[in-house]
Amino acid sequence: MTQLHASDFPAFFEGVHGFRPFLWQKRFAREVFKTGLPDVIRVPTACGKTSVLDVALFRLALDADRPPANRQAPRRLCFVIDRRLVVDEVSEHARAIQAALEKNANPITAAVAARLKTLSADGETPLRIVRLRGGVYRDDGWAADPLTPTILISTVDQIGSRLLFRGYGVSRRSRPLQAGLLAFDTHLILDEAHLSDAFAETVGAIRRFKDWAEKPPLPASRGLGLTRMSATLADRSDPAEKLFELTQAEREDENLKNRLKAAKHAKLVKIEGVKKSPDRFRDSLVNQAKALAGFKKKKNEPSEVGIPRVIGVVVNRVATARQVFEALRSASAGEPERDAILLTGRIRPSDRDRLLKDWLPWIKANREQDPQRPLFVVATQTVEVGANLDFDALVTEAAALDALRQRFGRLDRLGKRHAQHLPSPAVVVIRSDQTSDTYDDPIYGKALSATWKDLQSISERKVVDFGVNALDQAITKQEIDINAMVAPARDAPVLFPAHLNAWVQTDPVPEPDPDVAPFLHGVADRPADVQVVWRADLTEANADHWGRIVTLMPPRTREAMPVPLSEVRAWLRGNPTGAVADVEGVSQAPSERSDRESQRVLRWRGKDDARFVGAEDLRPGDTIVVPATYGGADAFGWTPGTHKPVPDIAEACLLDAIVTTPAHVVRRPWLRWRLHPALLPNTDEVTKAALTARLERALNTVRSGAVDATDRRRLALELLDVIAGAHSGAEQAAVMALREAGTSLRVTPYTDGRDPDGRGLMVSAPATRDLVEALNSAGRSETDETEVEEPEADGPSVFPGGQSVTLDDHTKAVSGQARAFAEKAGLDTPFTEALALAGRWHDAGKADPRFQAWLYDSEINAFAAMSRGELLAKSGQDSADWQSSERFGYPKGARHEFVSVRLFEDAGLAGGEVGDLARLLIGTHHGHGRAFPPVVDDPSPIRVRVTVDGKTVEACSSHGLHHLDSDWIDLFWRLVRRHGWWGLAYLEALLVTADRTVSAREQRPTDPNSEPDAEEPADP
Repeated sequence: MTQLHASDFPAFFEGVHGFRPFLWQKRFAREVFKTGLPDVIRVPTACGKTSVLDVALFRLALDADRPPANRQAPRRLCFVIDRRLVVDEVSEHARAIQAALEKNANPITAAVAARLKTLSADGETPLRIVRLRGGVYRDDGWAADPLTPTILISTVDQIGSRLLFRGYGVSRRSRPLQAGLLAFDTHLILDEAHLSDAFAETVGAIRRFKDWAEKPPLPASRGLGLTRMSATLADRSDPAEKLFELTQAEREDENLKNRLKAAKHAKLVKIEGVKKSPDRFRDSLVNQAKALAGFKKKKNEPSEVGIPRVIGVVVNRVATARQVFEALRSASAGEPERDAILLTGRIRPSDRDRLLKDWLPWIKANREQDPQRPLFVVATQTVEVGANLDFDALVTEAAALDALRQRFGRLDRLGKRHAQHLPSPAVVVIRSDQTSDTYDDPIYGKALSATWKDLQSISERKVVDFGVNALDQAITKQEIDINAMVAPARDAPVLFPAHLNAWVQTDPVPEPDPDVAPFLHGVADRPADVQVVWRADLTEANADHWGRIVTLMPPRTREAMPVPLSEVRAWLRGNPTGAVADVEGVSQAPSERSDRESQRVLRWRGKDDARFVGAEDLRPGDTIVVPATYGGADAFGWTPGTHKPVPDIAEACLLDAIVTTPAHVVRRPWLRWRLHPALLPNTDEVTKAALTARLERALNTVRSGAVDATDRRRLALELLDVIAGAHSGAEQAAVMALREAGTSLRVTPYTDGRDPDGRGLMVSAPATRDLVEALNSAGRSETDETEVEEPEADGPSVFPGGQSVTLDDHTKAVSGQARAFAEKAGLDTPFTEALALAGRWHDAGKADPRFQAWLYDSEINAFAAMSRGELLAKSGQDSADWQSSERFGYPKGARHEFVSVRLFEDAGLAGGEVGDLARLLIGTHHGHGRAFPPVVDDPSPIRVRVTVDGKTVEACSSHGLHHLDSDWIDLFWRLVRRHGWWGLAYLEALLVTADRTVSAREQRPTDPNSEPDAEEPADP
């Protein structure tokens, strides 16, 4: 293996980022390489705390040549931030590491990459980067295998809910897989940890409960680690914990000191009479911002001497930010020209990326040039963490000290204005009613008024220097109790085994099912967000068909906006407040009760669970799809007071998903395009009227039932010919690809038969490599994440080019892959043998003659093949021709894996430590049977016979494992006690990922010029 030494870290860091590490980063690396990551890191903002990723990854590379059982460094680094992010500095930092490892530009980065590759599942991928968002039921890609070194960037809600087996936006089938992988070989890095005390407590409880396992799959050193980072001085850490903080010599580092010494003088301003005149507070924020920008009453242009060009305005509520933004971008008569942007976390990711593409070059730290005219950046708490922004001046609403320090960390972030002797002026504004000792803020509690009081005590003529060193010295000199100035910590409820016993049951979910939200943010908090998706082709007229219509174009993460559950409920009832924060789990002001009936929405939990519901039916983590005509958002995000239709961006987000799917991924999303009157391209009125008329004629023809698939394709092609010229760029490339799809083009009406409400067609085709190249050429490749589709059916896969896989070949391959995963992960022999055995038998139930007829699409062909011993695991049938399993007598919803369990038992392999574990893994490898197998009636059961490794066994297709007198439930709970709540899930994850890895490998075309399979469901 390529040689690598701890002393090589500075060269590695420079090879990645182009500059040497700070003194503190070098010492931090040395300590981590010796004793591991600390419990607490306390380093001021803008000092490069994100370098913990570089250090942890380098440590993993150093560890790579140890035997698997002796490794200490985690494979998964999870950077957790308790904020809704707009500008994600952490992701950018991680991608810089990934890019350096892929380029191998110098010997050290090449050595790190080579060693990390030896740890990965495919031996080729040194590092995987995943920005984990929630809201849409899909596999996030990070869980594709248990081995590849991975950096996840996510939030408390997303990581915490997954750890507790209730992942927001995660299908029930994938919940145990993700909980198991997160609980082992993972280290959580909790940024600004004082904001997330409840979650830290819950993680501590999880680590303790993991020790209850009689025989865990991995030792505690390979389990779940936690490092808490903070830039504040508040000390909530246990004295016994290992703490890392800067020394005085490191504060004097020549490359760092300007950031710490930069003066940031802030004027303290109290606004009276806001309760009587609510607009007064907004006007004050606006006027203070204009003053900092140099706007003058007697002149029509600002002074040019040291004038701040980028002025940040940071407030505590989305509604306040919206009001200030609207006021600043509306220039009064005689005022200078200016620009204004609004940054909140309540925005669709696609809209956010478009916004940042235009404006980030002008507001980021270390920018090459300043804007030519004043630029006001109005924001919420979303810029406090993970945002590498640099303001020349700042106006901020009063907040707790920790929040203020983060906001001031974006003012002269790198100390460049200080070095040039230019001022970085600021203003802190508070309402007079918030200064009372009795004031209790919904977000910051009594810390807001306490902070204001103490800031006044250290101010000179109502001015406080918020420079890092200056503020530290002032607070220390006055002997101020810093803890009173920090946002209140909310304690998590006590986590009991009864909670875990409920959550570990992922399918079916028990009743009652405890809410996980209090364990993530504390007992006083409101529920988590709901993800809102807007669609223009949903109308009141077709409400009965919303589920089918959305299934044709499933929601994607990039079109989903996170909004607090309470706010969504109020919005649907007609009385939203808009007073939401960008802090996860924070208590929201209660909405006024309304007698108005809720507007109805489609609650999307996957194509098999899409329901028409009202506000009262919504739950934390839900995804809802609403008509675009409901309003509620614009290009800058959530604005519940507007009723203007929200742009439908489903196709745009789908193109992003197609172009960002890695080349090695088999299941690239299908190209889909909706033809609907509300979705026609923007053209002149005459052209649009002609397009609408032509579409209506085509729809009427299709609905008449007088055309077959060929005629539907012809009609669709005629429409595509017309609209192609009305599009440009990526959209035009997509339409042209559909035109050239030939017989693989599918045309699906929104509704069946003569339903007058079915005014739409879905046109779809496989996404080809030519399309990906065309989209790249059109600039459609700048998104920050890849969405990997979770297979929508557990049934047979559909392979390209008529490729099929025999049952014997598939199960042998899965057995070998499961063994390889277990050995490479460092599991003991009994675990390895159980996984290999489960892989060999997991699909034995597919030997059911009815299942084989389904795979062969012919009872006669299946019978002939079975007589030759050629049972299939995967079919080569074209998915367009796929038939229902019921046509061949195979019951709808039947689970082949539980028949596999009965066949395994008949082979005499069940029993004992290895046999028990293998039996459970076989039954749960599709996510069912935790703890009850699904009840499916098989009215005409048959005997299923299969030969495995020379042994012929048989069992009844009506397996009976769902009966209460079967031993399945006892087996499940026995293994939970033996291996632990998370240990059993981790072992299941190894088999599931082995199966998926083999299936993906089998789907790769033998012809290198053919196209990869797409994510179109096998069973439409």
